[in-house]
Amino acid sequence: MTVELPFGHLNVCWDGRSMFTFENFPMVVIIALILLAWLSFFSVIL
Repeated sequence: MTVELPFGHLNVCWDGRSMFTFENFPMVVIIALILLAWLSFFSVIL
């Protein structure tokens, strides 16, 4: 599955585990989005 994004496209492949391949997407932004997702996730639980 390929998700088209304004800053590139996200390839998601499922083969027993989720594998995300980002093209034309800064790794720093990926890490920031993951951290924000976890923070919002825990803020909802707590």
